[in-house]
Amino acid sequence: MRDRYRALRAVATLLRVFAWIVAVFGGLVVVAAAITTGFDVANVVRALSILVGGLIAVALQAMLLFAASAMITLFIDIEANTRTTAEILATIMQQG
Repeated sequence: MRDRYRALRAVATLLRVFAWIVAVFGGLVVVAAAITTGFDVANVVRALSILVGGLIAVALQAMLLFAASAMITLFIDIEANTRTTAEILATIMQQG
């Protein structure tokens, strides 16, 4: 039963891996971009806005990828539970 939807399980795993890649490398890129703007007073506001905005954008992208992975897993679990319920009901109907 675990072999069902192997491709979908692979896609869900791939999405989870991409989410971690986006979170780690995206965070590093945002921090590096904020640091390279400079250290004078005029650029501090720019660096802060890059840091806050970039981290929010990276977090949203990672969350969307994690959510897509979880949604695929949820649909696979719902299908398995529906199939089990149908088999139980079929067994009950044959006995009754």
